Amino acid sequence: NPYGSPARIQRAMADRYSLQSAAVRQSMPQIYGQYNTNRVIGDINVDALRNAVLKKENSAADPTEDNDDSGALGLGQILPGNIPEWSKAALGREVSLQEFTNNPGIQMQIINDRFIKMANDIIGAGYSGDEAIRRIAAIWYSGQHNLYDYHGEERGKKTGREYPSIRDYTLNVLDRYKGQI
Repeated sequence: NPYGSPARIQRAMADRYSLQSAAVRQSMPQIYGQYNTNRVIGDINVDALRNAVLKKENSAADPTEDNDDSGALGLGQILPGNIPEWSKAALGREVSLQEFTNNPGIQMQIINDRFIKMANDIIGAGYSGDEAIRRIAAIWYSGQHNLYDYHGEERGKKTGREYPSIRDYTLNVLDRYKGQI
């Protein structure tokens, strides 16, 4: 478990989210452990790839994270417009933005569902290895797998902050992935 012992997670999350409901606080220590199943699709460890992306997104410890530029939310920085469709696919029902933000367990279910679907799609299309991992990372970052090697400049629309190119993002995710397996 790359996030530490359950006791350590529980202490950290209880301190950080003491203002959230008791139900949310109780769910935090279980979030990462219960979703790490070493699921492999093709030659991709989906959980390791998900963890690499969450670490790259720099939101892996804050389910309430809100990106100033895109409005992306939560652990995986999901765009608010995707939450209704993705939650319905993963949970069988749509969740509100408030429910999504306040429930890291729901976030992880949605994130895991998307990574499984992306991996199945990319492996099913005949990609494998490093290229498959980078294509999945490109989907998460840009919505398009074929841009995995695009090196154009990315800037935030509201703040003008510079973001990694899709190429740099996918290479960083690949390095993080390889560091786990």
